[in-house]
Amino acid sequence: MKRIIGHQLSDVWNDMSQAQRFGLVRSLVAIEAKLVKTEMPGYGSLYYRDDYPDGMSMDDVLSPAGFTANRFVLDPSTDRPFWVDGRGALDLDRGPWASASEYFSAIAKREMECICTAAQNEPSLMDFGGKDTAREIHINLLNQFLAILPYILPSQYFCSPTLLHQDLHLENIFVDSADPTKTSGIIDWQSTYSAPLFMQAKFPSVFDCDDPYPWGAVYPELPDDFADMSEDAKVEAQEHLNRVRLKKFYEMASRKFNPAIPRAMDAFLNENDDPVSFIFPLLDQTAVDGPIPLQELLIQNFERWDEMCERRGVDA
Repeated sequence: MKRIIGHQLSDVWNDMSQAQRFGLVRSLVAIEAKLVKTEMPGYGSLYYRDDYPDGMSMDDVLSPAGFTANRFVLDPSTDRPFWVDGRGALDLDRGPWASASEYFSAIAKREMECICTAAQNEPSLMDFGGKDTAREIHINLLNQFLAILPYILPSQYFCSPTLLHQDLHLENIFVDSADPTKTSGIIDWQSTYSAPLFMQAKFPSVFDCDDPYPWGAVYPELPDDFADMSEDAKVEAQEHLNRVRLKKFYEMASRKFNPAIPRAMDAFLNENDDPVSFIFPLLDQTAVDGPIPLQELLIQNFERWDEMCERRGVDA
């Protein structure tokens, strides 16, 4: 295992100026852009060919730097929902998958298997009263999802297989000892997997925040009544502004240097309350959440079926 040179970001974050944090944004966006530009052959996780000689070939994959990826293959996904809470013992299709349809079908069937396994997620199975009835209803809902899947899948562009690190927090990022704007390494890649672009496109947690956020070309400012605020309120407003500006800088840097990510975010902002935008993320944990959220989204899909089909250019 190669030792990473530099400091863990958590050790220096509080001492970094906003300008330095903006510089780090540029560094991480550049890394993400290289990953997004790598055209993956399918959906799954990376393994060394020597360890998994029968995996999905990466021979035709070129990195943006021009290096071939023939040392690697795609094989079973290490995405946590396939393995946690006893799921590692279940007989599941963990990939690799050649199409987005196969990928989402495997997730739906994984959730079915979890629902059918007696020890799994008992609290969520009480929503319809009897456990067996709840299981039957939940399985039926997932079969309905599978029936409409070919009609609600986003376009091939948004479903393109994309490899991204989904856990970029302060402890997983290392920076140069002399210049914290430069990334020296990223750890914790073991759960990284290739998935549809629109499912991967999200803010890294290191730059994300829960504050109200103005999407698009809107520059965050202090509130108009800032001068009249108490000192404590001013401090809180300034901290809020710093968080939102950092998030905004990531969005704008991505729009310039890695446009696929914000383009996917743009398409799934739910401005039209499109139930399709909600159903795919929800699918990933429906065995835990119970049948009601999935039922509600399926009802919305059927109520707006003609509208959604027209928008996607498919026959109703």
